[in-house]
Formats: sequence, C-alpha cells, structure tokens
Amino acid sequence: MAAFLRQPLEPERRVFVGNAGTYPPFVYAPHLVGVAPMRWLGLAPAAMIYAGRLVSVFAWVALTALAIQIAPARQWTLALLALTPMAVAGAA
Repeated sequence: MAAFLRQPLEPERRVFVGNAGTYPPFVYAPHLVGVAPMRWLGLAPAAMIYAGRLVSVFAWVALTALAIQIAPARQWTLALLALTPMAVAGAA
C-alpha cells in the first residue's frame, strides 16, 4: 500500500472510464475540494483519490444532516433511510 501511495502522477497517460458521463459535473465538486490541494502538493494519484473520497463523505454527512434538520416531519425516517446500506455505499 505504501508503494501504491508513492506512485507518481503521469498526466500524459490517460485511462478510459466507461461511465464518466453518467452524472452531471457538479456532483464531483466535493471531490475537487479534496483532490486539488493534493495535486498542488504533488501527491500520488491514490492519495488524491482517498482525499477526494474523504471530503465527499464529509459533504454527504453535512448535506444529510441539513436535510434531516430542515425536514418538516418524519426526521427519524430520513435518518434511517440515510443509514441504509445502499445510501452509505453510495456516499462512500
């Protein structure tokens, strides 16, 4: 794992991603917040991916908490739905 985290970024090497156009670009904004500083620091792609995922999970928790807080009713139902395995896997 340590060697994987030290592998350098190769901007000239491109990898095809099959379903890249499935979601609109703004859903990747939390990832950008995590990846951009890591890229400026020159860290490995694996570290950038983990940083993006970490920031994305924090954004999901914050938005879920906000949705539960402003819901007029059934807040416990929203909390339980947010903790279903599918929702948590989607956030991660």
